[in-house]
Amino acid sequence: MNLFFRAPTLSVLLLLLGLSPLLAQAQAQSEAAERMEQRIDQRQERQAQRLTQGAASGQLTAREQHRLARQQRHTARMEQRAEADGQLSRREARRLEHSQDHNSRAIARQKRDGQTQPQPQP
Repeated sequence: MNLFFRAPTLSVLLLLLGLSPLLAQAQAQSEAAERMEQRIDQRQERQAQRLTQGAASGQLTAREQHRLARQQRHTARMEQRAEADGQLSRREARRLEHSQDHNSRAIARQKRDGQTQPQPQP
């Protein structure tokens, strides 16, 4: 009777030892995906702040601000669709970062183009 209980326990133990590297790998991938999501979210926030600052300083015209905000919303929708299944793949993260790169360059270009929002006269 004692051997009967040891065999399943031993086989379960061996099974768990065999699966532990797979579980560790899955956990590492999950943590990496979480870091990617945080990085993307933080970057979206910084770009939104850049838009707000550009509008407040007059570096962006109303039309430029509207166009850049629309690009930001498009990227945010892309992110929502990518995360809809509960995880963000590397491919999805690359696409989002590419879109954010495009948006970042557009913001920088528009802020430096010399067009300014007219300031109200007191």
